[in-house]
Amino acid sequence: MKRLISLPTLIALLLCNNFGKGAEVDFKRDIAPLLKAKCIECHGLEKQKAGLRFDRKDLAFQGGDSGEKTINPGKPEDSLLIKMITVGREGKVMPPKGAKLTDKEIALLKSWIASGATWPDEKLKPLSTPTGPSINQPALPTLSPRINPTSITQSISSSNPNLNRKAWRYLLKRRRSLYYAD
Repeated sequence: MKRLISLPTLIALLLCNNFGKGAEVDFKRDIAPLLKAKCIECHGLEKQKAGLRFDRKDLAFQGGDSGEKTINPGKPEDSLLIKMITVGREGKVMPPKGAKLTDKEIALLKSWIASGATWPDEKLKPLSTPTGPSINQPALPTLSPRINPTSITQSISSSNPNLNRKAWRYLLKRRRSLYYAD
């Protein structure tokens, strides 16, 4: 019986591939959907409760009304985000509505912040596009249904006597067709 891989080779492969460690946290795959589902409703473009926004990178790292950094890269224990989803303030753990974050989701956020909280420079879009009020557009101005071609030709002749004869004929035919187009 042939052995395909020797035992030392197998051990070396496992050690090189960091076997047993979880995969790195990816913002687009892991964090963005979590923020969209749990945070954007109250801390997005439409609402900014406590002055916090999680739809843009610069605003998410900046912090809110408290002045405390929301996301402190490399230090999850000093990040307001982690404090608010685990301990909360005044008995209020985030998110206040809906299901709370699971232990796995909290661990994912902690791992992301601990690894440097990398965030691409694009904005997060809400899960569904909000429907706003309809915009009432003013009606287009109505033109007179009858255009007098003789007045048009007189105005053209008087304003520009050097008008090309072909262009003038075309313009006159076009105006007459509009006049008799009922």
